[in-house]
Amino acid sequence: MADYPFSRLDPDTVLACVEQALGRRLLNVCRPHAIYINRVFELQDEDGVFIIAKFYRPHRWSEAALQDELGFLLDCAAHEMPVIAPLPLAGGGYLGSCGDIRFAVYPRCGGRLVDEYQDEHWLQIGRLLGRLHQVGRSGTASAREWLHPRYSTRKQADYLLEHRLLPDDLVSPFRRIVDALIEETAEMTIPGIFKEHGETVFRKWEHDILMELCQREKLVVSTGGGAPCHGDMMEIMNHYGTTVYIKLEPEALKERLMHARTERPLIRGMKGNELLKFVRSKLEEREAYYSQAKFTTDGLNLHLDTLVNILQNNS
Repeated sequence: MADYPFSRLDPDTVLACVEQALGRRLLNVCRPHAIYINRVFELQDEDGVFIIAKFYRPHRWSEAALQDELGFLLDCAAHEMPVIAPLPLAGGGYLGSCGDIRFAVYPRCGGRLVDEYQDEHWLQIGRLLGRLHQVGRSGTASAREWLHPRYSTRKQADYLLEHRLLPDDLVSPFRRIVDALIEETAEMTIPGIFKEHGETVFRKWEHDILMELCQREKLVVSTGGGAPCHGDMMEIMNHYGTTVYIKLEPEALKERLMHARTERPLIRGMKGNELLKFVRSKLEEREAYYSQAKFTTDGLNLHLDTLVNILQNNS
């Protein structure tokens, strides 16, 4: 029992930790709520106000990741979204400590059940999701885990295998099935992603992958032409690295696209003047983003040494 992560969270400890963090006295109310990963308690202060204390499972998330979560809630609240934002603590900030267990405190807020969703309910949910994503795109959460088959899925599968949590007769089938699924989902081509999920999903994955790459060092990333022009991608790249805009005239870019080994989803089937017209239009549309790069170089007569010098001297 001593090794159980929450074994020391008895009512006295919960009340003492939250009292100290909030700087206000609590009554002896300490009701545990049903939850799987973390631990949640309903408490009451001496003025009769009910609050909710959420204790995070130790070592599952980094402190920076928890700060990202709380920051996102506060951003949503600032944009008047119907979220329950954490309460500020007496010592400043929103994340408290109870030994090695981190916790946050929220006002208690009731909800309601909808027996059967009507069309207006679905429209309301759609608008809410749209606003949620808009707030999320306005900032970054670099400490949150990157969800990708070859990263998060592989890590979880490896944990099960390394800790021998499966019966011996299931280890080989499990490994074979997981490997196949990861390869199937991770190896989708860009045209395949556009076809199966659409550009919005592709851009979201592109953003997530860029954020993961920004945590690495000594790396050169070559993006597509659309990547810098969506959300805060250009701002992220300028913040974390040295950006170089390799500039080409529309005619030269058209010729390269026509002879590319793989077909770009946005220009599928285009040739000649139709493609040139599209390229000119896109360059005009995207120039405002491209010009934010820290350096611009001529792509027609570009030598590798020139690019290497730019990166080495300005990294």
